[in-house]
Amino acid sequence: MIVLHHLDEQDSRKNAGIAEASAITQTYVGALDRSAGDIDSFTAAAAIRLGLQDTITQADSGTYLKSLATRYPNLSALFVTDPQGRVIAQAADGDNTGFDVSSRPYIQALQSGRETVWTGGLQGLQTGELIGTFGRAVKSGTGDLRGYLIAAFRPSNISAGLPADFPADANLILIDQNGQLIYSRLEPSATHVGDDIGGIPSVQAALSGELVRIDGQEIVFDEGERYGALAIVPKMGWAVGYTRSSDLLATSLRNNLLQDLGILVGIMAAVIAAMLLIARHMTRPLKLLAAAARQVTEGHEVTFAPARTTDREVADVQRAFSSMSAAVHERELRLTEQAERLKHLEEAGAAISAGLDFEETVQAVTNEGTRLVNAEYGAFLSSTLASPGDSPHLQTFSAAPTPAFSHLLDNDNEGLYLPVFRGEGPIRIEDVANDARAGTFIPASANGHRPMRSFLAVPVISGQGDVLGGLFFGHSDAGVFTERDEELASRIATWASIALDNARLYAQAKVIEEELRQANFAKDEFLGLISHELRTPVTTIYGGLRIMHTHRELLEGDQADELIESMADEGVRLVRLIEDLLALTRVELGREIERLPMMTNELVLETVQAFEKQRPDRPVTSSLADELPLIEVEPTYFRQILTNLLSNADKYSPTGQPVKVETRLEDNGVRVEVTDAGDGVAPEEVDKIFDSFFRSEKTSAKAPGQGLGLTVCRKLVEAQDGTIWARNNPGGGFSVGFSFPALTPIEEESIVG
Repeated sequence: MIVLHHLDEQDSRKNAGIAEASAITQTYVGALDRSAGDIDSFTAAAAIRLGLQDTITQADSGTYLKSLATRYPNLSALFVTDPQGRVIAQAADGDNTGFDVSSRPYIQALQSGRETVWTGGLQGLQTGELIGTFGRAVKSGTGDLRGYLIAAFRPSNISAGLPADFPADANLILIDQNGQLIYSRLEPSATHVGDDIGGIPSVQAALSGELVRIDGQEIVFDEGERYGALAIVPKMGWAVGYTRSSDLLATSLRNNLLQDLGILVGIMAAVIAAMLLIARHMTRPLKLLAAAARQVTEGHEVTFAPARTTDREVADVQRAFSSMSAAVHERELRLTEQAERLKHLEEAGAAISAGLDFEETVQAVTNEGTRLVNAEYGAFLSSTLASPGDSPHLQTFSAAPTPAFSHLLDNDNEGLYLPVFRGEGPIRIEDVANDARAGTFIPASANGHRPMRSFLAVPVISGQGDVLGGLFFGHSDAGVFTERDEELASRIATWASIALDNARLYAQAKVIEEELRQANFAKDEFLGLISHELRTPVTTIYGGLRIMHTHRELLEGDQADELIESMADEGVRLVRLIEDLLALTRVELGREIERLPMMTNELVLETVQAFEKQRPDRPVTSSLADELPLIEVEPTYFRQILTNLLSNADKYSPTGQPVKVETRLEDNGVRVEVTDAGDGVAPEEVDKIFDSFFRSEKTSAKAPGQGLGLTVCRKLVEAQDGTIWARNNPGGGFSVGFSFPALTPIEEESIVG
């Protein structure tokens, strides 16, 4: 019966071992898949940033690449090549720029048009070790190829992440997508590493997406009979294998059989002796021992009370059963807790890295942190500390609204939040009501919970060392948070920093992309409009000159004068358009305007007289205030502003009707206003007339133009610290005015002196 039981136990344990190996294999598959997703995510954000730089060189990109490599210690190399495959920037120290890697498979795959590529089993050009690589195309905001971002890592680094209690006989292997064995934990330097094992059926099945069970098979990459499983990592296309020794399992079962047989012999001898010598004395203790054995077999803790006996050996056995049961129960609890922890961390990582929206990522971080540390409420506070006197502010909450932390940011509570926002480490308080660091902190009740007692906070630090904010958690019971909770919260904060950096980079890239798109659209619209506006005066002038050159004798005096006048008008229009464009360009480029103290009325009279010479058929009435203070302006730009306003008023006023110009002192400034005799513009269009290329539907049909003159006026006025406005007059007509600050008497004296 013992032998039969042993055989059944052997099959049962092997099946259980294979099932366990399959679960562990899938766990490592999930871990590698998340690592691949992290590499994909951070290289996507890095590629966007690099693509938007003016140049990609070691000088302007090396520090950024090095900071990224520091945050991902498993990487062995991080570098950027140009489209031809030459290294132009790298994270490593030393100068390898110019190194040609165009022959490497990842460069060739990217040059064939692929956006991303995973490769494995390549020998490093410098170390000779087998490495895995991930490559991504780097493109500009307009989609032009700038180069390729390459991240390389050693598959052997996976052993650094194995748990301390990883079984000694267990082996973890990695097979790349081409069927090459690139890592074996048991023999990392064995000759099998680097072999092509893609022809093995189990490897082929795993690389095609199946979960392959290995049962007592002798396989090339593991010596002896093994059992375990193989499975594919979806994002990478690699296969992960976890196997254990069948011989050790058989040896363990054989030892158990011999032990069981020895125990059986001993028990039989003891029973015979007991029956002959002390049958009554041993009956009850044996019953208790049998009950204890059943409890241990079923996985329960021994609950019986040892019977009083004079046999010391029986009492020792009873105590041994009790100790063994307690040890088994403790081990079971520890394994259960570890499994739950791994499961929660996996779920938290997936939730945090699920998207690139900054606010959604912050909310996910807060929610997962609150759940993992078993807090009743939590919050993410973003850091705005620019100086010691500044205060941070609440960004988002999980499980509780603002009242739970409403007094946290009071100045008296600096001991709770300042160390976090300075990056000085976590803070864990068993009872805030009895801790001096809490100051006057009054943790209000929230969502029906009692006031906060337990407090936990950890900083969230970016890869560049900047404190992005802090995670704060609370519970209404004292002493809830443990070292384990602090460790979990710190792990969440580390993941959060990567996710928030990626989300922020992605958001910035989207904004820049939209700005570039709008700028490109504005450029096309500008070029089309200007080419149209230049064509009309140039055509008129060119055509008139051709007529006068070839058919001058056919033109009568009046016709010649009209033709010359038409060409002169178009010439003036062309000159004004060019002046407007030049002025607008100077202002847009941010060139400093040299201003001088000037008298407003003199500038106005000079400009009006010049305008009347050009437009003698348009009367201008001037109303100039006396004793106006000096203003500080660039006189040429002042005349250009007023000339544009007079020309604009002239275009929209009926023939013979006067244009009005007025100056006056108002609100410590000098005001100049030009009023036409036209019909005005629609009320909803008044605020739009200063926009580039805007033409009112009500007035655009009455006069030609490109919608640029008033834009130039606004730019030139604001560049000289002035203000400009427009309004419809109740009695008719449309007014456009501007004003400049008046120089104070002290400033005027210093100018005179």
